[in-house]
Amino acid sequence: MTTWSAITWDTARAGGFASYLLLTAAVSVGQVLRNRWQTARWPRLITNELHGYLSLLALVFIAVHVVAVLVDPFTRFGFAEVFIPFASHYRPIWMGLGIVALYLLLAVWVSSRLRARIGFRTWRAIHTLAYGVYLAATVHGLGTGSDTRTAWAPAIYASSILLVGGLTARRLLVPVSARQKPRPMLTALGAAVVVSVAIWSSVGPLASHWGARAGGEQGNRRAAGRLGVARALPPIPSGEVATPFGATFVGRVTVRSAQESDSETEESASETIRIDGALHGTTRDHLEIYLRGVPLETGGIALQQSRVRMGTTTPLYQGQIVGLRGSDLVASVQSTTRRVRLLISLSLAGDGSVTGTVHGTGVSA
Repeated sequence: MTTWSAITWDTARAGGFASYLLLTAAVSVGQVLRNRWQTARWPRLITNELHGYLSLLALVFIAVHVVAVLVDPFTRFGFAEVFIPFASHYRPIWMGLGIVALYLLLAVWVSSRLRARIGFRTWRAIHTLAYGVYLAATVHGLGTGSDTRTAWAPAIYASSILLVGGLTARRLLVPVSARQKPRPMLTALGAAVVVSVAIWSSVGPLASHWGARAGGEQGNRRAAGRLGVARALPPIPSGEVATPFGATFVGRVTVRSAQESDSETEESASETIRIDGALHGTTRDHLEIYLRGVPLETGGIALQQSRVRMGTTTPLYQGQIVGLRGSDLVASVQSTTRRVRLLISLSLAGDGSVTGTVHGTGVSA
């Protein structure tokens, strides 16, 4: 993984979480305003201007998130995949929900700027879409984010949902004027949505095999037989073996082929292979493998770039492919304190599913 790829990937992750936290703050401030929580002593910090400013900041960081994904040299998402809902080859449903959330948030923010022209009723109707923005953004983050199975990311999502859900329930159940009535049925519906998201998260993004179940199908059939890599790779680095482990791998593969680009350059003619799945055995981590190279006439690719990430129950390990042992891939990954060498043996089926084994050995620093 190159330095630039690491920068763009980390920027995309940071921009995504920053925009989500700002969206949470914007929705929460909006609920506080609707609840009319203010007294003579309450400082005028929570205002409509603050609400709009937080929404604008959320849009700014979403832009950072989108641009970082677009320029990342490894994931190589196209404009259509980033701006057209459900067109992505990678986790299309959950990626699509993020794009929908972006457009809805734009509509809400623009309507607030045009409130005097479009009228209160129209503005109010459009502003109701903020709930859809928040729900779609939450599901997008859980379903697509590479940090979902860490310890801190679910805590962020859970805290956000409790805050927004609690403020919304308070507004629906406790009228702020005599003209309003409690809405217990709408509150119950919101609670059902929260419970549904919690159940889906536990059996989906937070469970093993999610990477295998969430990926797109585009290009999967072309993936079978494409894992062969040219042998112009450096030799396997030597190292001291410590605490070996063995695990089975189950996942899926997606491929972006040279035919998906209209350019004649070698860079754009490269093929990108992404393998995403779960390990089962001595370790039960999530494993992601990215390969990019030029397709060979004899099959396989001449490898130009690679990235390997492993971790969930253990600290995050990151690295790249460093060699071959027969038809198996050899990767070197490391956390902040330890390096591990992986021997990866995979078998690809025509439907895009991947099975195999992964053996890891410790390597001295």
